[in-house]
Amino acid sequence: MIDLPIDLNPDHIMHSDQEEKLAEIIIGEAVIELLDTGAAISWRTLLDRLHKMMKNITDEKHLRAALYAIDNISRELQITVAEKSDAAAGIESYSAEDNVH
Repeated sequence: MIDLPIDLNPDHIMHSDQEEKLAEIIIGEAVIELLDTGAAISWRTLLDRLHKMMKNITDEKHLRAALYAIDNISRELQITVAEKSDAAAGIESYSAEDNVH
């Protein structure tokens, strides 16, 4: 993650409804950009697009919202990866048990 002053670190920010709405708008803009370019939509491509968008953000309120969006999407990606890993481990475990008679 980018080194930021503590007041801009998403873990240290109280988020208002307005900031959350702005984060959702920024995510929507990123998705539209991905669709316009014909890119696949995934958590990873969305994160990449948001990081690219951050380079052009100069307003602190928008920067906070973008960081909040990136933080939330990063968490969703981690959950998705963990769920897939758990599912794969469960399938392997189940298959191994089935083969033992």
